[in-house]
Amino acid sequence: MQTQQKHKLSVYMTFGVSEYDKVMSIDDCIKQADNALYEGKKNGGTRWLWQKG
Repeated sequence: MQTQQKHKLSVYMTFGVSEYDKVMSIDDCIKQADNALYEGKKNGGTRWLWQKG
């Protein structure tokens, strides 16, 4: 008889979000989201941060 071992899987996510403004370039919007992502990770992760364009 085989027994199955149960394993706990924890998933942690951090998101960076930026609001697109028509006067900004797509690259700038992505940079803002990227900066928000790294700021969230720096502050402990498992969160989302938003930067207005």
